[in-house]
Amino acid sequence: MAKTRRNYSGTSVSTTTQSQILATGTNPFTVQDVTNWPYGSEPFTIVVDPETASEEKMLVTRTNIGDPQINVVERAFDGTSAVEHANGATTFPVFTALDADEANELTSMWES
Repeated sequence: MAKTRRNYSGTSVSTTTQSQILATGTNPFTVQDVTNWPYGSEPFTIVVDPETASEEKMLVTRTNIGDPQINVVERAFDGTSAVEHANGATTFPVFTALDADEANELTSMWES
């Protein structure tokens, strides 16, 4: 499987969505605060509605440092399901099982 470089930030704030996210599609949406969120061409992963029955991870991008628009690359990421999310849903960037698995795969190939 091809590997994709993903973007990270260790100090991203938790925020809320500013519109409803439908259960289908990859339409962009905005969030309230993007302080220290990754941006640029490399995607990163967010969780929406964490620790609820509606928890979903999405692979996303954000174009500019102050831009609150989230561009969805892939829904139902990291073993979650695409579901509807209400306006005001909690969201923040996360490290995923896929991130850990790919790093583990790479390090297991090293020889000492």
